[in-house]
Amino acid sequence: MKLKFRLPQLISTGGKQNENLDYVYPDAANISPDSKLFIICDGLGPYRNGNNVAEITGKLFYDYFTRIAPPKQRVGQIYMNDALRYAERKLWQHVQENPLKQGMGSSLMLLYVNDDGSISIAWVGNIRAYHVRDKQIIYETEDHLTILRENGRNISVEPRVISGSEPVWVSVTVISDIQSDDYFLLCTQGIYETFDHRNIKYLLSQGDGTDTTNRAIVAKMQELCTQNWDDDFSLLLIPVQEGTTVSKATGLPKAAANTGEIVPPKTAQLDNLPSGIVKRKERKPETTSRKPLFSGGSNMNMPSPARAGIISLLVLLAITAAFAYQFLISKPEDVFKRCLNKATEYMAAGDFENAVKQFESALEVKLPDTSAFTGVREQLAQARYSWLSKQAENFFNTQNWVKARIKYEELLALNPADTLVKQQVDVLNQTIVAEKTKLLAKADTLLGMKDYANAKQLLYEALYFDQTNDQILQQINQCNQYLNLQQLSLADAVQLVTRMDSLGEFKTNRLAVVTTSHTDTTGVLSDGDIFEQEPNPDNIYTDQLPVTTTTTTTLNDKYTNLVKQGDDAMKAGDFETAKSRYTEALSYNRNTTLEEKINASEQAILEKKYNDVIALADQAFNGANYENARNYYLEALKYKINDEYAGSRAEECQDKLTKAITAKATNQAKTERYDKLIAEAEAAYAAEDFATAKGKYKEALQVSPAEAARINTKIAECDSKITNLQSESSSKKLKKAEKICKSANYGEACYDYLKSNNLLYSVDAQILLQVSKYFETKDPAKAKECANIANNR
Repeated sequence: MKLKFRLPQLISTGGKQNENLDYVYPDAANISPDSKLFIICDGLGPYRNGNNVAEITGKLFYDYFTRIAPPKQRVGQIYMNDALRYAERKLWQHVQENPLKQGMGSSLMLLYVNDDGSISIAWVGNIRAYHVRDKQIIYETEDHLTILRENGRNISVEPRVISGSEPVWVSVTVISDIQSDDYFLLCTQGIYETFDHRNIKYLLSQGDGTDTTNRAIVAKMQELCTQNWDDDFSLLLIPVQEGTTVSKATGLPKAAANTGEIVPPKTAQLDNLPSGIVKRKERKPETTSRKPLFSGGSNMNMPSPARAGIISLLVLLAITAAFAYQFLISKPEDVFKRCLNKATEYMAAGDFENAVKQFESALEVKLPDTSAFTGVREQLAQARYSWLSKQAENFFNTQNWVKARIKYEELLALNPADTLVKQQVDVLNQTIVAEKTKLLAKADTLLGMKDYANAKQLLYEALYFDQTNDQILQQINQCNQYLNLQQLSLADAVQLVTRMDSLGEFKTNRLAVVTTSHTDTTGVLSDGDIFEQEPNPDNIYTDQLPVTTTTTTTLNDKYTNLVKQGDDAMKAGDFETAKSRYTEALSYNRNTTLEEKINASEQAILEKKYNDVIALADQAFNGANYENARNYYLEALKYKINDEYAGSRAEECQDKLTKAITAKATNQAKTERYDKLIAEAEAAYAAEDFATAKGKYKEALQVSPAEAARINTKIAECDSKITNLQSESSSKKLKKAEKICKSANYGEACYDYLKSNNLLYSVDAQILLQVSKYFETKDPAKAKECANIANNR
């Protein structure tokens, strides 16, 4: 199923403020059900006047998604990291040129519809996204917050922002379970501070699938938020018309599903928002005045022997019915059919694991006729494939990259031609390498600080990503040596890290490394210290960071080496590598010189791509391959948007292609006309209608002189045939013909005499014209024949 939206709704207003620091894309004039990219940015800074950082940030991400590097596959962590680094560099340059904007920043919420129908949600800061279905919030993003500390105490909590001055990270999640009538709500703080979960669920449950109701819902949210919130606020409400997965329910309201009745459209109740605490209603026990049939009490009026007889009879009937039922349900055909029905139900509900079990059970039934097993095996293969796909997506969405890669590789083994799965495996390979690299860099820093315990935990996780890497094992054993612990073999270490992953220890350990508690803060903290880390449920934040000369030296060395590698790559013309090295160095030391080097490498990459494409375009143009040339010139314009040479050449190619198409169409028409005339001339010649043949040959010669010699020869043959026929005629026959024609009023008898005596080419032309006139309505073919001979005398 293809993902389709209804018309998205939006709000972006300054509320009670004079200026709105938010930025929303698309705006009201350009938003449509076909929109694929949605962005909300919320500006933050020491003052409001002139703060347009949200707009700048939003447009930078729009530019990256639409022009710089449009997504070629599902948007994930790697792509968003690159987009964020691009935005940070450009924003840093803007701040350098506009020093008054120092200290300003922007949060980000971005939703992108991938080509495979899934939705990628990426965010930095405290703008939220909700996925709402059937009165339930089934997904909600987690705020990124920064703790500002002073003298060892938390003094304030601020949202993480993109400012260009300090690098931040972006969170990404991919949602593939999208059903019809779902809602995606992207909103700034003013919205979710005004409306709690119950109110959001209630308001969106009033939707009936129409744009009118959705507009009313958004209008109500704007009205209440304006009353209760003093700052600016924005939202995007994206209603799903057709999802990519099928709901387990029938899609009807419960009353209709149970009774089959048609339920009239509901009226949206937008003024009855829930308030107070919603209490669970206790189900009251049912009361009844009915007495048990056999209670054994004194209320039984029946004599004891009679009662025993009835009980025995009922027991016998029950046993008989049980045997009959067991006989009916134990027929192999019924068991087989029941398994298939259950499997089909599980497939429709997306429960592929149980569907696989039911298909396997069906194949184990011993049927006299196993012809249906072939179809069941095909269904079983599809169920297994769907089950693997679901497992792979679940692992991917929970960022368990190794297990996700295993499942995708299993899928690829089942269908090696699946390009989407290939792309996903490639993305996972890149992600795993990137994660491993970051872990090893952090571990290296901790080793330099002689923090062997925490370094070992990071090395364990790196080994989980690369389970055949002996160098990582050596570093783990080096830590064990300093910690007076036993040395490990590679097999033992892999077994250990696999168990650690299954217990969920890696994320816990990673947070523990960052959030280790220290009590002695003397001489470590200064006023205004800021600590920022990954959000976690326990809200644990560090109160001191170890700083050593060794670490600083190591970082400086890494920075210097990366810059040198970038410079060497630039000299060698390997601009992609140069950009990669400069960008990596940026994480160690941000400065103007390095930014200029990155810009220079990016320009060099674009220039190289432009020159390569122009060379191909010129080659195609010189070879008169104007269609390829035009496409290459248009591609070159992507790298130099207003390039005059590529633009004028593309137009010239288009002109030549248009003329070539017109000329081809004209030549085709001429060829068809010429072939038709030649065919008609040869048919007339074969029928000894030489005058008609001669006329057709002459007409064909005017259309195309390509075969002039052959056509002139044919015309001469026609003239010779006509002359021979005329010489064969005697004066007596001509006189007799004149009398017959006159007496027959130039009708049938006249024509028959002339034709049978070969006098059509020698009789007087006026007689032929009279015969032609006679046959105009009676026999147009004879009329045309006589007229052609008379006119070609």
